[in-house]
Amino acid sequence: MKIAKTASLPLDAIRGTFKERQIKMSKIAEEIFNKIIEKPDDLSLARIQEITQDTLTKTAGDGRKINIQIKDYLSQGACEGKEEFVENDGIIEGFKIHVPTEKGAIKPSHLSVFMHELVHALYQLTNPKALALEGSANITTRQCNRAKSFYENSLYSCEMFEWFNPISTKIKQEIALRGIDTKEKIKILQDCKHSLISEFLAYWEGEKFSCRGVQHGIESIRTPDYDCIMFEDKIEYLEKEIAKLIKKVRKGKE
Repeated sequence: MKIAKTASLPLDAIRGTFKERQIKMSKIAEEIFNKIIEKPDDLSLARIQEITQDTLTKTAGDGRKINIQIKDYLSQGACEGKEEFVENDGIIEGFKIHVPTEKGAIKPSHLSVFMHELVHALYQLTNPKALALEGSANITTRQCNRAKSFYENSLYSCEMFEWFNPISTKIKQEIALRGIDTKEKIKILQDCKHSLISEFLAYWEGEKFSCRGVQHGIESIRTPDYDCIMFEDKIEYLEKEIAKLIKKVRKGKE
């Protein structure tokens, strides 16, 4: 899948180590939040859209306009918001952020949700390799559904993780993704790793901005307890599994 200029930042703007890019992402989120909170009573979509676009245009520094759209979203169960990329004919052209609104403005209680979903888009903008992994594995629809189920039901889940030594037997079985070529498996697990990192950072940043919002009279919805998902443990485990598979592929070429 190709990535258009409207869904990417120039290399000069994001150059650095993975940690340095995380810091860059956090600073962009901070800048957008600070501009929004200058007028806490005005959370109109038009204003926040303009702030987000202007900040990203300034960050890019080459005049490109990042395609990032903010849309209304009806809460569905525990899901309060959603971020997705805009795709057309196999080209990622931008991002959509869905957040509950009221009379053309983000609900004050959901400003932290907007920041959570925004961090997902910023993570992909500052880590283009992570975005490039989307749908990159050459696998069947059935295998794709297996991989998706593995992520949603085993990795991005609190289920079965009362103990972690180092990871549940079910995860060990599923992470094998039997029947999938090793090189494609590496792409899948790398995608899973980046998805977990993105979620972890989004929760972390969202909680931070939720606390900051209270100082300006904006009470956010309760931040869900994400410690039980054990992001860091799972990310570390995935990194080890990926390293083993890469070593296996390289050894096969020798």
